[in-house]
Amino acid sequence: MRAIIIRIAKYIVSVIGLASVGVLLGFYLRLQSSPSWFEYLSGDKKFAASFPTSPLEEVAPSRPPLSGDQHILTSTNERNAYQVAYLPVPKDTAYPEDAFIAATTAQFPGRLTVLGPGLLKLELEAGGTINFKIIRAGDRLYRLSVSHPPGEAENRDIDYFFQRFDVR
Repeated sequence: MRAIIIRIAKYIVSVIGLASVGVLLGFYLRLQSSPSWFEYLSGDKKFAASFPTSPLEEVAPSRPPLSGDQHILTSTNERNAYQVAYLPVPKDTAYPEDAFIAATTAQFPGRLTVLGPGLLKLELEAGGTINFKIIRAGDRLYRLSVSHPPGEAENRDIDYFFQRFDVR
């Protein structure tokens, strides 16, 4: 009888030990996947965004059929590259979103899939994927994008990046 009680006690201790290791492992993985993102506010205070690291900003001419300077903020982590690109668009311009998409697909050839209103996925011929969102707000057109190697992006990172963008 005593041997049975000792076996049951060992079994219970083993189960508790395994459960503890599982909880600790889960906590560690959650900490690793919970990004501490950099909060960015544009100099003109027209938008705010969250990036995994402090973004680098560059200004480049727009690709035809668009015109004007395009401002591009880029941030990277070990998995993805995140961008917010924006350019001025006169309010009476019809469908500048289509022009922005055309310029993007001309620069990066691939297969374009519409995922929802303003949400697109471009599977690149060269490999990898760009998930992007187009937003028109006032006199600006924004393109949020996340570039990643095939199978590398975590949807929660993409969703978080898109959801944290705020036009003011």
